[in-house]
Amino acid sequence: MRLFILIDDEFKLPFMKNFTAIILLLSLFSCKKENNGNDNYFLDFRPRECEFLFVVSGEKFHLTSPEGIKYVDYQAYPRDGYDDALNLFLAIHTHNLNVDSIINAEGGKLPYFNPGIHEGITNPIPDLETQIELNYRKKSASSSGDLKSALDYTAMIEMEYRIDGVRNFKISALDKLFDQEPGTSLNEYFKIIRYDPDFIASSDTHNLLYGFSDKDKPEDIDEWLNLSPLAPALMYVAFREVPDDLPESIRFVVEMETDKGKVLRDTSQVIQFHR
Repeated sequence: MRLFILIDDEFKLPFMKNFTAIILLLSLFSCKKENNGNDNYFLDFRPRECEFLFVVSGEKFHLTSPEGIKYVDYQAYPRDGYDDALNLFLAIHTHNLNVDSIINAEGGKLPYFNPGIHEGITNPIPDLETQIELNYRKKSASSSGDLKSALDYTAMIEMEYRIDGVRNFKISALDKLFDQEPGTSLNEYFKIIRYDPDFIASSDTHNLLYGFSDKDKPEDIDEWLNLSPLAPALMYVAFREVPDDLPESIRFVVEMETDKGKVLRDTSQVIQFHR
């Protein structure tokens, strides 16, 4: 069982369901006076060890708000499959919670992330948290009013991070793809399109390597690995290009080894493509 499996056709990941609402809030807040760095929120840090890895596929698409703001929205796996493989993404989520306990607690519906969950919070990394907070507030203070995150106007912002480093990471498929045999690394054929939270920290020094305002974060998986990063709470990857040998259906496998020697692995649901 996997944390990201969609149990019924109506269910979507919570942040995906609310993304459009957040965009609308942005337009409302753009009419208000700028925050100017006022401390009207705080970051609620959630450090966790990596005990589980979960994979789900989804679809990204480009939209424009009524105010003309262009943005990318994400939705959970479309049950009727994908028309364009370039819109496919794999959401890779790490956590410390037992999947069965989450299933029981949620009555069969598994969230991508429940902001109320504090179970399993482990020893923090104070220096890193200081850097994250300073960088987040700097980004927030420097943003113009119409670009501020709607979250900046709330009292609490959940800030998940992992204390385990990543030493090896591999995406493979259960079928032949890109003319590569099943089980062969497909890292070079994927790119990283999103980090959530949007920063990269070193597992060696616990320094912040890329912050919230950095637009040039690594897209290449090997480049990211060479940073000896702390594991992401959530990371999205997508095809660089559509493979010529794309089958009608496929399952992907994601494997991650931590700096503590743990090997975490999960297999996606069957992904359908329209041919």
